[in-house]
Amino acid sequence: MDTKNILLLISILSVPLIILHHYFKHRFDKDKSRVQKWFQWEDVNNHETVVVGIIGFIIGLIVCFYL
Repeated sequence: MDTKNILLLISILSVPLIILHHYFKHRFDKDKSRVQKWFQWEDVNNHETVVVGIIGFIIGLIVCFYL
C-alpha cells in the first residue's frame, strides 16, 4: 500500500474513533440530548476541533493526491 493511501486511511479512521470516544465520555450525562452525546457544537474547543481539523486534513489529502 502506498504511503499516501495509508495516511488517508488513518485520517479517515480516526474521525469515527474520536466521535465514539466523545460519546463514551458523555454517555451518562443526563443534561445532554442523544445528539449532544455524540457531538457538541457548544464544546467545539475540545474533541470537535480535532474532528473538524482531521476532516479538513482528509479533504486536503484527497485534493492534493487524487485531483
